Amino acid sequence: MTLVPEFHELEKLIYNVMHKLYLPPPYDDYFQESYLVYHAAKARYDPSRSQFSSYYHSKLEYHFLTLVSNEQKRTHAQNHLHRCLPANHLLPSVRLYLPPCLSPCEKRILSDLLKGYKNIEIAYRLKISPSTFYRRRRTLRAKLARLRM
Repeated sequence: MTLVPEFHELEKLIYNVMHKLYLPPPYDDYFQESYLVYHAAKARYDPSRSQFSSYYHSKLEYHFLTLVSNEQKRTHAQNHLHRCLPANHLLPSVRLYLPPCLSPCEKRILSDLLKGYKNIEIAYRLKISPSTFYRRRRTLRAKLARLRM
């Protein structure tokens, strides 16, 4: 029977992953994320397939890559909106300028997308079906594209 090491025993491995991905300090938030990934990995670990440290390393690396990717997407979307939207309407929750032609639902969708929520999560929050969400997102994109002209 293979024992799963305690979280504090994996500190060097966690620093290794953070260093490999060039994650900037402070590291406190990353350690909290690592702790959550540790418990998820511990629950799904199959000792017949690999050592826990290898399994945890791959899960942690994937998790951090996802976090970095989502942050880059969010930053890119915010920068894009700042370039193409008029500077006369401010949405305080994300500090973005929004045009008056957007409906309250479209503003909420845009705000949630920029906050990093997934499409399905936004549909659930708005209590609409995923297909309705995709249709409204398509309309939102068309309005934003027209403003860019």
